[in-house]
Amino acid sequence: MAKMFRWTVLAMVLLMCCTHMFGQATASSSVRGTVVDGSGAAVVGAEVTVANTATGYTRTVTTQSDGSYVVEPLPVGVYNVKVAMKGFASAAANRVETLIGSTTTQNFNLKTGTATEIVEVSSEVPIVIN
Repeated sequence: MAKMFRWTVLAMVLLMCCTHMFGQATASSSVRGTVVDGSGAAVVGAEVTVANTATGYTRTVTTQSDGSYVVEPLPVGVYNVKVAMKGFASAAANRVETLIGSTTTQNFNLKTGTATEIVEVSSEVPIVIN
């Protein structure tokens, strides 16, 4: 009878521990992917920015040596994901939805960009002092 009682107590303790472990889950998600160029080569050091326009939450990460990136943990929501790298045209994916406890994959293929130049024109006349 004492053995049965011990086993019952042990089973109850284990059951209670398991319910506490499941209660630790959070409402988070992640976005991951790979950034490559037109030839399929990894783009190393590209900035990947995820932005939730509804909440204002923004995170920026940099691609690794294999072109991969991971943004985690990330609050569940809908994000705009943008990739920028010098020498390439920027790329974006809008309305990327993340779900609780899951990973959303968003890959990018960057096209070679052209150099851009910003010219600032001012209509002010310079002051000349003699």
